[in-house]
Amino acid sequence: MVALAREQEGWTFSKCRHALRNESFRAAVVPFALTRTILFAIVALVPYIGQVPPDAAGIRGMKVLRSVQGAVARLRDTVVVADARWYLDIAENGYERASFNTRTAHNWAFFPLYPVIVRLAANITKELALTGMVLSNVFFFAALVILHKTTLEFGFDKSVANRSIFYLAAFPTSYFYSVPMTESLFLLLTVIAFYAAKRNQWFGAGLAAGLASATRFAGIVLLPSLALGYWEWRRSGLQRNILSFFLMPVGLLTFMVFLHSVTGDYFAFRDVQVAFGRPSQLGFFLRPLVEFVVHPTIFSVWNLYPLHFACGLLALIASMILVKEHNWSLALYTFLSVAMPLSGLTLASLTRYVMVIFPVYLVLANRFRSPQSDLGVRIILVTMLALMTTCYATRFGFALA
Repeated sequence: MVALAREQEGWTFSKCRHALRNESFRAAVVPFALTRTILFAIVALVPYIGQVPPDAAGIRGMKVLRSVQGAVARLRDTVVVADARWYLDIAENGYERASFNTRTAHNWAFFPLYPVIVRLAANITKELALTGMVLSNVFFFAALVILHKTTLEFGFDKSVANRSIFYLAAFPTSYFYSVPMTESLFLLLTVIAFYAAKRNQWFGAGLAAGLASATRFAGIVLLPSLALGYWEWRRSGLQRNILSFFLMPVGLLTFMVFLHSVTGDYFAFRDVQVAFGRPSQLGFFLRPLVEFVVHPTIFSVWNLYPLHFACGLLALIASMILVKEHNWSLALYTFLSVAMPLSGLTLASLTRYVMVIFPVYLVLANRFRSPQSDLGVRIILVTMLALMTTCYATRFGFALA
């Protein structure tokens, strides 16, 4: 038994040492550590802004953290807002079982994979919110590592790979990657799908895409995008790999069957969006962008429309650049991923849709190659990240949507 324990310990140490030597792993450490430090420092300090020390010296009675329990409670209160409430409620109580209706908002709009994973982990930790945060950060770090590898796999050089993961980590709303929401898991699964497909590992690509379609409806766009990639990369043996493409929509189809069993509506995830204030009809995807140009003063406490507009435009431009560079599968994935939410005829929450479209970061990193332009982008992103995180921590509505 002792010998077996030593052998397992040696194997674990060897794996850890190998990971630390991995180029992509090491490249992801700094962007992850820097941006997460900024986020959590702001979240920790915001409650004390403007606080008056209770004694004359202003020091003796002031404690940055009165107790570990208090710090944990504040962190939990900060992150369990907006959609995070819905996901954690599903993890704890499951989906509502009722005939479909739109009289009130229902949790049928939220896809199941993330809350299922949180629930399984929480069975061990006995805590939902912080478990969700830890999982989200683990998924996010893994996504940075795989994105670095994917960038190299698509023929970009190391400097582009390094910049792309930094730009992603410092994106103005990247705090969503660290809270109990689906962004980090969805990003990880989509990057894995492309990475596996580019390496001709189609079963892994199909499995990752299938899981992505159980995480967000947008995961379904991986099917046409990777199918185009199959043609683009001139893969052979289609009959052998055809099963992989059938795996890609399985997550979505399974969720639809489940929703029908509890609500009577296969498309409850879509139809219930009306109760959340979204338009019921679909339309031309450019219409919301044009309407913003015509009426740029449009305002909502729950949506920062100028940022949504800029992100939507950025994604569309990135898709055109990828077409020009003949990166067809990445171009199609980028275009469909932004056109789909825009076809709902609203800019609402568009930044959260764009932030997980990883080819956008490849385009940015490839364009801003000079040290001066790269530094400028980094300063802008980090500054905006700090501002948006402060707004999130103080519960400004537009930073939560």
